[in-house]
Amino acid sequence: MNALRRRGLLDNTVFVFTSDNGYLLGEHGQFDNKRFAHEESLRVPFILRYPRLVRPGTKVDALALNIDVAPTLLELAGAEPLEKVQGRSLLPLLEGRAAGWRESFLAEYFLEKVAPRAPTWQAVRTARWKYIHYPDLEGMDELYDLAADPGEVRNLINDPASRPALEAMKAELERLRQSTR
Repeated sequence: MNALRRRGLLDNTVFVFTSDNGYLLGEHGQFDNKRFAHEESLRVPFILRYPRLVRPGTKVDALALNIDVAPTLLELAGAEPLEKVQGRSLLPLLEGRAAGWRESFLAEYFLEKVAPRAPTWQAVRTARWKYIHYPDLEGMDELYDLAADPGEVRNLINDPASRPALEAMKAELERLRQSTR
């Protein structure tokens, strides 16, 4: 950063800081594992520094994904967008234009021989809800109201009052699965 500052390029340089997803350290009864659909495993830090566009301290709460990084950097560089990618440029969000942004996303994990205790799952996440479906495990699905239970402690899958949310999340999971095929 000092070299860029000395050359007068610091504020014309995009810095992106992110990471791999984290290990569970006792959350949800798991240790040394990161292959589950809970927030501790799904969420990663993402910091972008580009003073020409983003004011310091800006926080965006929209559902941004790692697949959005490449389209964002390409747009910032003035390059043509890639065809057949699922990610979207984050520039509208960074410019304060969240209208029309995604309201849900699909996350999937497929059983690996190196981690036989982590089953295949498919999850859909919205700002409020998360539904986790285990295609190979009957009766193990999970539903969380993230607004009321951000720690995902209370599985509402069998709660009659949550039935409308469950049906909506199942439909959204299927819609997203079909849209990515």
